[in-house]
Amino acid sequence: MVSRYMRLSVAFLISGLIHHSSDLAMGIPRAEAGSLRFFLLQPLGIMLEDGVQMLTGSILSTSHLGRVRTRQIIGYAWVMVFLVWTTPTWFYPQQRTGLDPTDLLPFHLIQPVLVHIRNH
Repeated sequence: MVSRYMRLSVAFLISGLIHHSSDLAMGIPRAEAGSLRFFLLQPLGIMLEDGVQMLTGSILSTSHLGRVRTRQIIGYAWVMVFLVWTTPTWFYPQQRTGLDPTDLLPFHLIQPVLVHIRNH
């Protein structure tokens, strides 16, 4: 379990550092850049979800099908609530810059599609 959560945390840390550098490249001040915070919250959410599943696994329903369906519904609701809570820390500073974040991409996939739509 410790190994699993350490690998998970390191993977999200690396992703957070990569996205943090992208935030800084967009001109977001270091104190406002929330990508690192967002990505470090993800493994904590997964750990919390695992703990709740372990504690409530046998009490949700007596039938197997009902238990699976109930767990899926609760799982989807949990992910949505967790992302609604954590995502603003990452996206709000980017939105305040007024920059198009796709300008940081090495290639643009959407631009040719928009040009094609405008021309037809």
